[in-house]
Order: sequence, then C-alpha cells, then structure tokens
Amino acid sequence: MVRKITRDLKKQYRRLERYLRTLSIDLSDDSWYHHWHLHLDWDGFSHMEKHRRRHLWYYKQMLDKIEILTEGSRRAFQTYILVDGEDSIYDALFLHTSNPHSAFPLLLDGVDFSAPVPPVLEGLLDTCQYVVGRMEYRGSYIIQKKGLGLPMAQP
Repeated sequence: MVRKITRDLKKQYRRLERYLRTLSIDLSDDSWYHHWHLHLDWDGFSHMEKHRRRHLWYYKQMLDKIEILTEGSRRAFQTYILVDGEDSIYDALFLHTSNPHSAFPLLLDGVDFSAPVPPVLEGLLDTCQYVVGRMEYRGSYIIQKKGLGLPMAQP
C-alpha cells in the first residue's frame, strides 16, 4: 500500500509540473474567461498539510507565470487563488475577464484583510507581494498577487 501511495504522489507531482509548464492564457479581444478555474488536487492528496502546502506553492507559481504571460497586455482581468477553509480539494486558481455570462470585475464584500494568515500559508507568501484576505464563505481565503490584474476587494 505504501508503494502505491508513493507512486501515486510521484505521478501527482509530475502532473503539477506539467500543469505549470503548459499553463497558457489568451487575453486577446476574442477570448474571455468566465470564472475559469483549475483545481490541482481532485484526488485529495493535499489533505495532509505538507502536501497541501506543496500544492499551494504550485498555485503561487502559476500566479507568477500568469504575471509573465500577461506582461504587456492591456486587457483587464482578475486572477486569484482560493484556499478553501473546509476541504483542500476545492482549492483553486481562478481567472476572470469581461464575458457574456457574468459581471466583471468581480467584487467581493466582507473580505477581512486584517485576519491572520492561516498556518498552512505561513512562510509560503511574502506579504509585500501578495494580499491575503479571509472570506466568510467556508472560512476560505483569497490570495492575489499585488499589481497582477484587478483587485477582487479593497484591503
């Protein structure tokens, strides 16, 4: 059983590397994103804190890659990480632009930017570069990179 779990974890982390390597964003005038999102862990590997922290590190790397991919683009967008307060399989990276199906920009009410950073995020984020806010919904957190896209809420 231990060998299978180890093999599955190796596959999972190779999959995360592939997601990071192949992530692409199209911000041309013909494209749009309606709350597009990517869950890295539908299989539940990140229920253990050490694996959740590693998955969250990959989400952070994806924000960094989005910053590179959108450099020079004048198209408005929002991107953020949702860290679910109840179940790590719902953690996700989101991208949102103007689209025919929903309002843009998305503005969230009731985000507490003065709440302490949860232990699972401690040491992963430089608060000079990232904004972390606690939401009432499921005790979840949003993470946005400062200067990357439009803000979701006002700190």
